Amino acid sequence: MVARPTIALIVPTYNMADYLEPLWASFKAAGLLETLTEIIFVDDGSTDATPNQLQQIATEHDRVVVVTLPENRGRFCARQQGAVRATSERLLFIDSRITVTSGFADALQQVAQTASNVVGRIDIDTTLNLYCLYWQRTHELIFWRHYQDTQVPLLLTPVNYDTYLKGTGLFLCSRRLFLDACRTFGDAPPLSDDTALMRLMVEQEPLVVHPALRGNWVPRGTLLAFLGRLWERGPQFAEYHLWQRRGFFFWTVVLGLLIVFGLLWLSIRDPQYGLTLWAGILVLITLSTTLLSKSFREFFLLAPLHVIVVFTCGLSVVRGILYHCWPFTRFRANRGSFTNQAT
Repeated sequence: MVARPTIALIVPTYNMADYLEPLWASFKAAGLLETLTEIIFVDDGSTDATPNQLQQIATEHDRVVVVTLPENRGRFCARQQGAVRATSERLLFIDSRITVTSGFADALQQVAQTASNVVGRIDIDTTLNLYCLYWQRTHELIFWRHYQDTQVPLLLTPVNYDTYLKGTGLFLCSRRLFLDACRTFGDAPPLSDDTALMRLMVEQEPLVVHPALRGNWVPRGTLLAFLGRLWERGPQFAEYHLWQRRGFFFWTVVLGLLIVFGLLWLSIRDPQYGLTLWAGILVLITLSTTLLSKSFREFFLLAPLHVIVVFTCGLSVVRGILYHCWPFTRFRANRGSFTNQAT
């Protein structure tokens, strides 16, 4: 009989006090705690009630360890610190805003026997709020192939890596492989930490996207928080998709910039004509909501948010380009505003 690998659970968190109780409750309900050899929470310099919540959790289970960082250093560092503290063969990373399902512990044991490095499937309850619905519909459209091909276990390799969704939100991996990949960046972790880190890992060993390993995830639930995260991701997006890659997103951005500069030039030459064209673009963006919507009701719910999101994403990409082109725009590069909301 093959021995079961030892598994350390690592939960990086920053100002996520409201999410820790349901997260912990889901672990207990799923019987997950009994299958783990270590349970490590990394508090990435939280300033809310997160430290109190973690201390309460630590009193409920004798294997819970809380690693406290003196200041916010971003989720790359938080995950790395948890991995260094662990001694188990495998690491199971779970983000603070995820809850696991009742069969998760059994699925984890079965999957861990067949694969060393596994990316879990993330589910979103679209009835919870508008932002859950929008997040799910946009991802179903952009990454349609991912949802189609990951109904069964899918092997990620360097060849197909950028075709599918992946992340460390729900991620089982070899401790050795993870720490080796982290050391590659030294003291300068990338802004696109999930994507860049996992690309180094997949170049050494395949990753498996496995539909049996599932968790429920909740995006930010207010307009400002939702848009704020999109705004922060501009430098991360530019770093990986514009500076390191020449794929679909690169050419989409190039086309978008050409259109915007063309519209600006026309607006200067003929303001009335330019204003008409901008109005036409606004109408087209609004109508593009039909690509996301599965009913008339969803269209009318999503259209205003979609327009705001498109312009926010566009501005965040421009911000990312400026960030990488001109050093004076790099306020708080690897800490604070670009990373702290992600843990």
